[in-house]
Amino acid sequence: MCAVVRRKLQSNKFLMLESKSVGFKGFILTWFDAISLMDRTRLAQEVKQTLDELGVEDVEVVKKGEGVALTINKKHFIADQAVVLPEERPRLKALAETLK
Repeated sequence: MCAVVRRKLQSNKFLMLESKSVGFKGFILTWFDAISLMDRTRLAQEVKQTLDELGVEDVEVVKKGEGVALTINKKHFIADQAVVLPEERPRLKALAETLK
C-alpha cells in the first residue's frame, strides 16, 4: 500500500547575507509505504516490562488516546537549578535506551 500526504501551499522567504533573499513557493508531497496503527496497550506493556527489567523505578507508563505517556516521578535536581543530580543519570539513560 502506498500513501501520499500533500501539505498546503507554502510561501517562504529567506534572507541571506548582503540583504539578498531567496524565496520558495509550492507544496510538499510526502510518500510512504504503509500506515499501521499503534497498539498502545502492547507498547505500554513492553515499555513497562523493559523499565522493570532494567530496575528503573518511579516511572509511570500510561496508555492515552494520543499514544503512550511516561511520567517520571521523584526527579532529583540541584537545589534552585535546572540541573539533575548525578545519581539521576543512570535512570535517565535507561529511559532513553528503552525509548529507542
